[in-house]
Amino acid sequence: MAPARQRGYREVWLLGASMGGMGSLMYDRAYPGEADGLVLLAPYLGKRPLIDEIRRDGLGAWEAGPVPAAVDAGNYQRELWRHLQTWQRDPGRTRTVWLGYGAQDRLAGAMPPLAGLLPPDHVAVVDGGHAWKVWSPLTQRLLTAAGPARLEPQRSP
Repeated sequence: MAPARQRGYREVWLLGASMGGMGSLMYDRAYPGEADGLVLLAPYLGKRPLIDEIRRDGLGAWEAGPVPAAVDAGNYQRELWRHLQTWQRDPGRTRTVWLGYGAQDRLAGAMPPLAGLLPPDHVAVVDGGHAWKVWSPLTQRLLTAAGPARLEPQRSP
């Protein structure tokens, strides 16, 4: 981010598909709000047992457990969701977050808890699976939608 800002970029957005989407979210976790926006294409959000746990409990009631001293390979998925819980307390944070995925994507079952944090018009679900032939048109669609929305003043709840 710093090199882009130093070069005079007024906005820096992160866009990632699958593991890249998770990486974008983990960057936002480490540096909340530093990116001006996120475009997430079927982000990897964790293994099925964790997703099932979150869907069963509901994200608001779900307990991530004790805060670890550091994020590592054993806890990063829970820490990602702990971060996403903070978005519930700050709905304005999702004003510049966009999500797209294919209805037949193998990761589609993990998307509803994340989609529920976003304004409904920031989520696009199309036919297709976990592939660039789905994500490429979705990218264009989401960036087109994000253009005018990002220029709107942030509204207070």
